Amino acid sequence: MPDHDECILIVEDSEFNAQVLAKTVSQLAPVIVAASGNEALDLMRTRVFDVVLLDITLPDIDGFEVCRKIVEAQGPDAPSIIFVTSKDNVEDEEKGLSLGAVDYLYKPVVGSIVQAKVKNYLSHSRARRDLIDKNAELNELATIDSLTETYNRRHFYELVDKEISRATRYDQDYAVIALDLDHFKSINDTH
Repeated sequence: MPDHDECILIVEDSEFNAQVLAKTVSQLAPVIVAASGNEALDLMRTRVFDVVLLDITLPDIDGFEVCRKIVEAQGPDAPSIIFVTSKDNVEDEEKGLSLGAVDYLYKPVVGSIVQAKVKNYLSHSRARRDLIDKNAELNELATIDSLTETYNRRHFYELVDKEISRATRYDQDYAVIALDLDHFKSINDTH
């Protein structure tokens, strides 16, 4: 995974509320504000966000739909979504969390609580990226020979099985060629 600059998205149609939230979390990571659900979804297509602070009541589509679309599009790579809303009933909170949000805060917010929660979720995002990077390294170690930097035997057999399955599925012919180098020990010893 390429290097990643952390970023927070605030989805809030009230300019005042957006400014309060931005001021609260801007020292943790850069902040981008979207005033509507569709604007937020457009931003999500072009940029990676670690945390989304999302209001439910928006001028176009509601925050529940925005959350659903983000989670549907990004799956396990979706950012941590925190609803920040004046809708303070259990049914809405349950609905938001069931759609994939990780937290639910009521307005008016307590700045120190918002900051602490966003800081925690940014930390989770860093840990997830580190885990993805380490898994990629492990996969490379498991499939590539460190001396020759070519695929190892196990990976070769996985690729062969995959290609034979593909050829069978599409009713295509295939061939396998085996090569042998005479006196390979002397080549190995020399090079």
